[in-house]
Amino acid sequence: MVDFYKSDAGAQAAWKGFSSQTLYIAYRLISDEGGYEYYPEDVEDLVVKKNGVVVEAVQVKNISADITLSSLAATKTSQSGEGFFNRMCSLHKQNPSFRGIKVVYFNTLGAELQEVQKGNTNTKKAITKKLVENHALSEEDAAWLLDSVHFEKVNIDDLKLNIHTQISDYVPVMSAPALAKDLLIQHISTLSKSKGCTTLKMWQ
Repeated sequence: MVDFYKSDAGAQAAWKGFSSQTLYIAYRLISDEGGYEYYPEDVEDLVVKKNGVVVEAVQVKNISADITLSSLAATKTSQSGEGFFNRMCSLHKQNPSFRGIKVVYFNTLGAELQEVQKGNTNTKKAITKKLVENHALSEEDAAWLLDSVHFEKVNIDDLKLNIHTQISDYVPVMSAPALAKDLLIQHISTLSKSKGCTTLKMWQ
């Protein structure tokens, strides 16, 4: 019985994470003004490209605990066995101009990462040391990572409202924005499973 509850709790957590991620990606797509290409569930929860070149990688975290270095490190590994930090550095090596790492969170950012967000030099030095010693990054890669990462707090209600507002601006669907929103989220969900790509123009 205990194992059943653990399994059920794990499934609920996984669904919560996936549905939050899907909602955020739908919001990003419907708000697009730059003609970007969106790749859900690529090497990261979302990879954004412009003319085929990676410009942003997004990790979406909807957990009850504070977002910390450890919770980012525990993010699911890729097929090559790399953790989040190494994945970002590998992506940078493949795309030298890539500097847009975003961690989207729904609850609270831990104190240490709040200091990184503020640009605290001493905190960055301390975390650089941790990344080198515990995650096999070079000092150069660790410094690049901390200079490139940004944190964005969001919430479910605002994302839903923004999607609804954007969709309501489209004349063809003004009479049924709720249906269009459901179709958009279903579109992103399907792409996440098939590892496809979309643009706002393609969806429209």
